[in-house]
Amino acid sequence: LVLQWPPVWSWPLQFPEGSTPAPSQVEGLATIQSIYSNREANLAIDAASRLWFWGGTWTGVSDGTTVHDNPKPIQLKNISDVRDVHVVERSIIALTNSGNVYQASIETESMSSSAKFELIASNISSVKADWRHIIMQKADGSLWGWGINKNAELGYGDYEFMHAQAVPVHRAVSLVLNGETVKMNNGVVIHKGQAFVPIRSIFEKLGATIKFDILSKVVTVSRSNAGTGSAELTIDVNYKSGTMTLNGKEVQLDNKPFAIKGTSYLPLRFISEKLGAKVEWLQKEDKISITMK
Repeated sequence: LVLQWPPVWSWPLQFPEGSTPAPSQVEGLATIQSIYSNREANLAIDAASRLWFWGGTWTGVSDGTTVHDNPKPIQLKNISDVRDVHVVERSIIALTNSGNVYQASIETESMSSSAKFELIASNISSVKADWRHIIMQKADGSLWGWGINKNAELGYGDYEFMHAQAVPVHRAVSLVLNGETVKMNNGVVIHKGQAFVPIRSIFEKLGATIKFDILSKVVTVSRSNAGTGSAELTIDVNYKSGTMTLNGKEVQLDNKPFAIKGTSYLPLRFISEKLGAKVEWLQKEDKISITMK
């Protein structure tokens, strides 16, 4: 029995504007089982679980970015037993059959067959990739992230621009008010050990009025004393400066309020307790319980 492996075809990396490029067969590849491409860089895994590269690499930043063509496939010899592969930001991310995830840079003019691969995670069962970051699932079901994180994409609860080592994705946290689960369009964010929630998710249910000044980027959480038996309360949060005032006096917070893609988040415990509620963090249940006093 002789196995016939289909040839690999590819379009040129660069071609004149307005022209229609024709694909050509990529020489030097055989027994290819899977291919990944991000339109510039190309990766292939062969029947022996070896990894091959051809296509674009990058140097420079912003408007000074240059794409370099590496038209001939090369075997990347410092990694083997490859099961899955992606191009993320300017890195190759490879998952092996043994469950290890490795990273190698393609920020170079010419890709080398001896490119260095560094271990970033172990015991990984699957990887999902975006163009700037990845989410990995371990054998125990836990999720881990790697890569660009400037908008908290990794779910780790911080805004570090880049995580070069795997960080745990926080598990989903439910919010319960007087025994009933609160439905939220955006979830709870655990940031440096502190729970933050979207401003309209719970505070209005606690009797507060929410106002947002678009120009000044100031959110005002207020509650009158009518029928509550509590003093009138006004909390102003300035998202430009990160400062917060309580009835006109500045409050020092361990972690500043923040916004993610247009959604403003406030510290749950501080606001809730000022509105007269009791807050409990039930960590084993991944639940925050709020009870009106």
